[in-house]
Amino acid sequence: MDITWKRKWIFWLLLAVMLLFLPGKTFAAEKESREAEDSYIYHTDFDAKASLKIRHMKDYGVLDYEETVTVEDSCDYLDGDENLDEIQAKITAYDEKVQKVCEGMQVVSGTDTRGIDGDTINIEYEDTEENGQTVTTRHFYQTYKIRTDWVLEKMEISDVNIVNSTLSCYAGDAPKATAQKGDSDASKYEIAYERWEKLETNAQGYLEPVAF
Repeated sequence: MDITWKRKWIFWLLLAVMLLFLPGKTFAAEKESREAEDSYIYHTDFDAKASLKIRHMKDYGVLDYEETVTVEDSCDYLDGDENLDEIQAKITAYDEKVQKVCEGMQVVSGTDTRGIDGDTINIEYEDTEENGQTVTTRHFYQTYKIRTDWVLEKMEISDVNIVNSTLSCYAGDAPKATAQKGDSDASKYEIAYERWEKLETNAQGYLEPVAF
C-alpha cells in the first residue's frame, strides 16, 4: 500500500512540474514565431551643409579678405537605408559641389562628419493582422547628415622672381626655354610657358608680332 501511494505521489508531482513549464515554453515558441514575422522598414532623408571659410591671401601670407561660402543639399524621406542608390547619389553630388568651390584652394583646418544622426532616429510601429496573428512593422525614420566646416586659403601671387630667361636672340636662333624660379616661395607656383615672338615692322612703322 505504501509503494502504491508513493507511485501516485511521484506521478502527480511529475505532472505538476510538466504543467508548470509547458505553458511557458508554448508562449515562448509563439512569441519567437510572431517576432520572426515582424518586419523592419527604413526611411532615410538627407541633410548636408558645408560652411567654407575662404581666406584670400596675397603675396605669400598677407591676408587680403575673407568670405564664407555655403553649400547645402537635402531631400525628404526615401524608403531605404543609407545604402539606397538615391542617397548615395546625393552624397556624390554634394561632394562634387564642395570640391568645385574648393578648386585652387588649400584646406588648412576643419572637420567633415557624416553618417546616420543617432539623435534624430524615430521608430513608429504599425500592427497588421496576418493569419490570425498580429504582425508588427517597425518603421525607422533616420537622417543621413553631413556637416563640413573648413577653413581654406587661396593664394593670389602678384609678384614673382623669374631668372635666367633668354631675353636676347638673333636671327636664326632656335627658341629655347631657360626661365627658372628664383625665390624662396618657388614651390607655390609654376612657370606655365615661355614665349618667343617674331616682330616685323608694319605699314605704320611699328613693330608687331607676326609669329610665336
